[in-house]
Amino acid sequence: MKLGLSTLAYFLLLTIALPIMAAGDWREEWEKVLGTSKQEGRLVLYTFPGQELVFQEFQKNFPDIKLVEVSVRGSERVTRIVSERRAGKYLADILIGGAGSAQSGLLKAGLLDPIKPSLIYPEVLDESKWWQGKHVYGDDEDKYILSFAGAPLHYFHYNKRW
Repeated sequence: MKLGLSTLAYFLLLTIALPIMAAGDWREEWEKVLGTSKQEGRLVLYTFPGQELVFQEFQKNFPDIKLVEVSVRGSERVTRIVSERRAGKYLADILIGGAGSAQSGLLKAGLLDPIKPSLIYPEVLDESKWWQGKHVYGDDEDKYILSFAGAPLHYFHYNKRW
């Protein structure tokens, strides 16, 4: 669980720095990301309720970067982000939620940036270390909606009491 939270904290941090071109020395690039992040001083996370452990782990690992949580339901997150962008506001740094609302609302509106240019750590870039040995995306182009938790993007639920 702790490793998962640390990984999530890493992804949260990546979203507040501008995408950086891959370089021979990933540590140097990581230090640039940290420097930019500390300068900005905050990360705005649009998510769903119940993420307290994630926030605590992030703050423990990155105390100089304030994590600002905007906790609303899936379609409400999309509506809010689209409205903010129309008003010329770029508040959301990262969105954690289902691929469906992000794809139908944000991707179609052209509001998502590719994720891969922001990946720096060698173990994150090494797809063999990921679930099914690859990065799993929730969009047709395999570049905007990354499943960082290693869970399938499509679920089947049933009520076994019926």
